[in-house]
Amino acid sequence: MEFLDHEKKQFWLDAATSEMAEQENKIRESAVHSPSHYCNRRTIQPWDVANDWELDFFEGNVLKYLARYKRKGKPIEDLDKAIEYLTFLRNREEARSE
Repeated sequence: MEFLDHEKKQFWLDAATSEMAEQENKIRESAVHSPSHYCNRRTIQPWDVANDWELDFFEGNVLKYLARYKRKGKPIEDLDKAIEYLTFLRNREEARSE
């Protein structure tokens, strides 16, 4: 009889562990593919815009940091990052025109 009790306990433990792993995967998946600081109440992500507009890495990062600066909790840091990429783009364009 004790074997059956252990077997039942193991069944429920395995089921709970599996459920927890599934929930963790969903959280991880949403954090990677649709983070709230980009997607909360929005219908399009910055990477979709960057892809559609054929933006390069630097242009896409300007878009990314501007899209999230009010939402991620470090607005000044994100604006500084956007400025950093804009400065790089400006310098690149300036060098091309010389």
